[in-house]
Amino acid sequence: MITKFKGAKIVEQGVAFAIVVVQPEVVNDRDKAEANRTISIFQRKVFPGIPVILMTDDVGVSRYYGREDVVRFLAGVPVTSIPWQEFTFTESEPSPAGSTKPLAEGAEGIRTRKRSEAESRTAAKMR
Repeated sequence: MITKFKGAKIVEQGVAFAIVVVQPEVVNDRDKAEANRTISIFQRKVFPGIPVILMTDDVGVSRYYGREDVVRFLAGVPVTSIPWQEFTFTESEPSPAGSTKPLAEGAEGIRTRKRSEAESRTAAKMR
């Protein structure tokens, strides 16, 4: 199965990380099982060796989930300054249920950032 997604690979202050745009329900899951499973898949298949941060775009508010230090950094970054790309990968193996490795306790975070009007207009054009 071929999967396309919007994301970015960034190196900032010597720290490499990736951002993957996902549907809000992936991050809004109460126990974060779906979010952690999604991070695990992207770390294994697309961005090995670097932290993956999930981002949702819900009515002009960006939410980030993943490694706390990176999430904290992204909370202050305008969405329009992120170098978005469309990525493609082939999912050749099914992900068995329960095979995800959860993030370490205290290693995840969720931050929200309300966008400016200009950022919201730019984000709407990108959709």
